[in-house]
Amino acid sequence: MEGNSSVKRVSLATIHYPKAATGNQESEFLTPKKWVRLLFEPDTGIVSIKDCVSTNDITGDGDHKLVIVDFAETQCRLKLLKGLNFITDAHLPDEPAGVVTFYSEDSQMPCVAVAIGNSLLIYRNMKPYYRCNVDPVDLNPTEISLWTAAMQKQIGVGTLVEGLSNLRKTDSITKMSWKSQYFLSLPNLHLQEETLSQLISNSAAKLNLTNVFITCLTTMKRNLNNDKCPDIIVIGTELGAIYCIDSSAFNVVFHTVIEGTPDKIVCIGEYDSEWRFFIALREGDCIILRKKPSDTKINKTNLNLRNYVTAICQTQTQVVIASRDNKLIFCSHKGKKQSEKMLSETIIDLEAFHYRPRLYSGAMVVFRNRIDLYIDGQIVDSMKIDSPIKWVKFGKMGREEAVLIVGHQDTAIGLHVFRRTAVLENSKQQAGPPDAQSKRMNVPKKTKIYVEQCIRERENTAKIFTTYQRDLFMLRLQISRSFAEMTNINSGMLPTKDSEKLDVNLELNGFGPNFRINISITPSAEMPSHKRWIAFGYDKNEYKMDHELIPLCQIITNATMSYTNSVECLHPENATQGEIKIYILAENRKAPLWMTKFEMPVSEQSFV
Repeated sequence: MEGNSSVKRVSLATIHYPKAATGNQESEFLTPKKWVRLLFEPDTGIVSIKDCVSTNDITGDGDHKLVIVDFAETQCRLKLLKGLNFITDAHLPDEPAGVVTFYSEDSQMPCVAVAIGNSLLIYRNMKPYYRCNVDPVDLNPTEISLWTAAMQKQIGVGTLVEGLSNLRKTDSITKMSWKSQYFLSLPNLHLQEETLSQLISNSAAKLNLTNVFITCLTTMKRNLNNDKCPDIIVIGTELGAIYCIDSSAFNVVFHTVIEGTPDKIVCIGEYDSEWRFFIALREGDCIILRKKPSDTKINKTNLNLRNYVTAICQTQTQVVIASRDNKLIFCSHKGKKQSEKMLSETIIDLEAFHYRPRLYSGAMVVFRNRIDLYIDGQIVDSMKIDSPIKWVKFGKMGREEAVLIVGHQDTAIGLHVFRRTAVLENSKQQAGPPDAQSKRMNVPKKTKIYVEQCIRERENTAKIFTTYQRDLFMLRLQISRSFAEMTNINSGMLPTKDSEKLDVNLELNGFGPNFRINISITPSAEMPSHKRWIAFGYDKNEYKMDHELIPLCQIITNATMSYTNSVECLHPENATQGEIKIYILAENRKAPLWMTKFEMPVSEQSFV
């Protein structure tokens, strides 16, 4: 990382839990600890916001990495971090509104979409891949003709300012292009002349006018709820337009307009079936857009919060909204308000918490120095953080399933992992039936693919059964042939003519990349007093041994001698199975007394 090579990393630090919490917190969260801080960079030098942070398997090696936009420098940079170590970056032309990672049909590796102005900059493997522009909405032709004439030097600055000022009186200034709004905001004619001359020199007599400015973006799955299924990119613009963009062809597949400027979007469902958009407006309140697969009409509902939304997130059964007056609102996926809580502290952020191994799904409420975890409207865990929190992000990181990334006000970043053995429960629950019995279950509807598959199975039952039995028989036949081939291959111990007097046993221990070979030798009869050695033959490009030649001690009849040698796999990521040969050599003999060869198992990769 540039300029940060001397930064110290603190690992496996202790997380402090509050001894006496206020409000909804109590001492039941003290033990056992459910989070462990793995890494902590006190000064990364990275200034960012939550909308410009994402995690995914960007390089396709199964290791999830951190994608973050750095606003610290004059020109923004899109950076890729492994853990908290810098890998690579890319320069951005302007400040982005948000960053998301998505999958397309023709790629097994996720791409990165950066929203800047009216464009989506697509990066594949952290390299520029495509630029998707959103067309302007109802741009006045007179404005286009004025700018075209000015860029071709057919009119001067005074005529351009006069024409744009007349348009501002007849049309709303919000419908004019951003170039026109900025040009009219300049205080004097001298600055306007300099700006126009700079535009002419930079744009080569052609200017891209647009009144579209992306304010927020997110993703939703197209048809199947799978991590690597193709995504649909959902964006909101300054003029209240909502676009759904196909991630394969990058064309607009859905467009609608709402009253207000979208600030945050949460998507529920799948695009090809039923979906809902919860859109938090900059003017305050929240709008719900709903579309059914059998209906082309879009239903719009207003939640009537009557307050500004500071954060919003989605759980398995709820949508959690935080308002500016420190109120926490829990709604169902259909938009029905279930409960609300008034908190005494300022809510900094909300983040969804999903842990698949234990089917946990909740919302993390972030305060200045504390993070509370709510599941089904009840607080089940609380974690205290020493430094002031700016943003949090929860998801996969590295090869861990549940990692919480915490960004602090002083450019520090910490990684906290959720313990696999942690159990989340509300100790204040009273006796009686659980609250879940009184709530309606959120049973997903049958998708079109599911219905077609059921019909296909009912109509072709006999054919499916016959095919299964045939494949099962062929599998058993293949297994039998492979077993017979393995038993007939002459790759075991190969004694030579005079080696019947030695009883040799081998044992290989370890999972990799470090293995241990244990050799025990027992002479069954009296042998001549000669010098003898154990020799090893192997591929030195793949393995490394401590001893290539081990001398044997004086051989005593019926006395067992044990020897050990260590083997290290140099490249476990290649998943190779090399061959190792072992010989017992004697003095004044060309042929070995005893020899064998065997295949090494596939080595596991090192986690250190």
